[in-house]
Amino acid sequence: MKDKLFREAAGTYELEKNINQLLEKRGYQRIETPVLEYDEMFQKGAAEAVHYRFFEGEQLVTLRPDMTLPVGRVVATTGVQLPLKLSYSGKVFRKYQEGMGLPNERLQAGVELLGFPSLKAELEAIQMALQVTQQLQINDWHLELGHAKIYGTLIQELELDQRQEVIFREELLNKSFSGFAAFAENQPLAWQPFLRALPELFGPAEQILTKALTLVPPTSQLKKAFQELQTLVTLLTPQEDLTLTVDLGLVPAMRYYTGILFNGYADQVPETIFQGGRYDHLLEEFGGAPVAAVGLALNLDSLVEWQYRTGNFYQLPQKKILIHSELAFWQQAEALQQATPNSQLSLFEDIAAAKAYAAAWHYEEVWQVAAVLTKWQVTK
Repeated sequence: MKDKLFREAAGTYELEKNINQLLEKRGYQRIETPVLEYDEMFQKGAAEAVHYRFFEGEQLVTLRPDMTLPVGRVVATTGVQLPLKLSYSGKVFRKYQEGMGLPNERLQAGVELLGFPSLKAELEAIQMALQVTQQLQINDWHLELGHAKIYGTLIQELELDQRQEVIFREELLNKSFSGFAAFAENQPLAWQPFLRALPELFGPAEQILTKALTLVPPTSQLKKAFQELQTLVTLLTPQEDLTLTVDLGLVPAMRYYTGILFNGYADQVPETIFQGGRYDHLLEEFGGAPVAAVGLALNLDSLVEWQYRTGNFYQLPQKKILIHSELAFWQQAEALQQATPNSQLSLFEDIAAAKAYAAAWHYEEVWQVAAVLTKWQVTK
């Protein structure tokens, strides 16, 4: 976790404000949820080891590690009318091991599209991300697509027990060729060609999807996932300035994902600049009816880092004029400040202290309000 001062704090706030305004213009309604929630809710998302937990009396509560789960809770338990296009911004907290170089506190903004079963929901979320990259003039980014059903279907069709799933997941995250070759030897013969190839099934979309279709058993449910990806790739391909890849070995970051996944990367930053996907059964976890849903989360800290590294970060407004007065002329000084752009009021007792402050903070002029207005150029 970290402090943000001055330019970084102002620039981060400006970015969050601009993205929220963009979401509002696209018809999203804002939602806010508590930073602290009952811990049991977050067992439906990522692995519990990443949570910050506290006791409130006898109740175990958690700093939210995710924004989608609280939104799902609200929609499922309040009876709000669907479909809905919701937007949010705020901080999430995930505890990582020391030395991993990952922030434990992250600022996100994003959208949740609830009640839209069409592939248009995925297109809308990706278009939102594309619009943000265009607004920020990010040209060195690319989009990666995956599908949560690939991982889930393999667990089911290979009939992996809990221990085998842990091994499978680790090998997949590491993209270990030797590990997958050893794993494949203990699986049905019909699956072995696909499993051996899975760590390298990422890259140009058309090429990878065509290859994958030749490797899976003819009756596998994986083909439906490949077809969904192919349809989305076809719809996205006409987009200008869009580098598009697929990763068929993509492991869902959150357990609630059920369909297409998408991640955005920029060359200048190590973490994703956005991520999201389809989660059609999350509201059932809160006692609600099944609702088709797609979410997108923009990683504002990653976007700020990109702006810093490329020299595109927010510039603080130039402070030009410091207006000083005795208390007897405070109202006149206040009126002058309101009428003068790029000016601020001096809060010092004497003019010498005001001049010293103006020089230290790079003002251009000091004005003194008295019976006569006096102006001084600041000596650098």
